[in-house]
Amino acid sequence: MDVVLELSGGLPLLVATLAESGNDDVHDPTGMAVARFLNFVPEQESRDDAVLAALPRVLDEDVLAVLRGPDRAVGLFRWLRERPFVHENEGQLEYHRVVRENMVRYERGRAPRRFRRYHQALAEHFQQRREELGLPGDSCWYDWEWRALLVEEFYHRLCSAAHQWLPEALRHCAVACRTEAAGTAVHAWLDAFAAAARDSGTSVVVTCADDLHRFAGPDGSLDLVGLQRYLARRLERHGHAVGATPDRELPAGGDAPRKGRSVLGADEDFFGSDAQGAAPVIGE
Repeated sequence: MDVVLELSGGLPLLVATLAESGNDDVHDPTGMAVARFLNFVPEQESRDDAVLAALPRVLDEDVLAVLRGPDRAVGLFRWLRERPFVHENEGQLEYHRVVRENMVRYERGRAPRRFRRYHQALAEHFQQRREELGLPGDSCWYDWEWRALLVEEFYHRLCSAAHQWLPEALRHCAVACRTEAAGTAVHAWLDAFAAAARDSGTSVVVTCADDLHRFAGPDGSLDLVGLQRYLARRLERHGHAVGATPDRELPAGGDAPRKGRSVLGADEDFFGSDAQGAAPVIGE
């Protein structure tokens, strides 16, 4: 029963279906859970649609057009809206967390290259939507829609090619720390890092997400000064500048990072591991 509760995330529907399946099926929990959620969907194409549509964190018809083409996007959106594991919020669709996590894990396992290819296509889609807003210079950081699109873009980039895009994602997180809406903006980035770590399973993202999580309190508070110092030193040590920001600069004096110093040890690489593969200890 403990295994069933762990695999189901406590979702009553999945608890019941896992329990009914018997012990023999629990050895393949992800595939079995997906099959159970789609138990009343007889068409294989529709089942594949449901799994593929779990890759984005938020769905609209434009996003579905990236995954299944514009000709099918409208009909698929309407079909998904009727699924019991999908809810609608202001015209956009979101999967129940437990359902989505199982479907994403299943898709990643059965077709890793396809998984990365679709995430790359989704990242390019959100980048195009950002650029279409036409916001000049740093003024884009004042626009909530632009910021949200950037976060989704880099969630998908981390899922598609983490080693290539992690430095840039950290740089954007550092800029978000210094905006007027820092609290909301930074929480969005920390959530994206955590989601990319879980959904991609890439070790460098998992380590990074764990590091960043230490700057967020259980009550929703943020250690912005500590996070800024960590990000600036990590980026500067490897030649990645934080860049211009629209509002405030890093605190001066003792809170400002000193050039040439890093919280990473001499043998640690950019992605958070030392020569022996151990994760860096921060905040000590």
